[in-house]
Amino acid sequence: MVVVTKINRLARSIIHLNKIVMELTDKGLSVQFIRNNKTFDAGKGASSINTLLFNMLGSFAQFERDIIVERTTEGLERAKAHKS
Repeated sequence: MVVVTKINRLARSIIHLNKIVMELTDKGLSVQFIRNNKTFDAGKGASSINTLLFNMLGSFAQFERDIIVERTTEGLERAKAHKS
């Protein structure tokens, strides 16, 4: 079993997240996300609701990361403009 604290600690995008989790479960490993209290078991077909929740949680994690990058970039640009 692979235990991860948060979804965004495993991958930076929903595409990458899906790829990693699929590869791990195909190899017989389960993946558990502690903060989201969600486990994806190896060797079992994912239910429709688990797939939906997994993709929603991954999308929110990617959105959160994108917002952080956006705000950081804006802050750096403001600091450069203020310095000049």
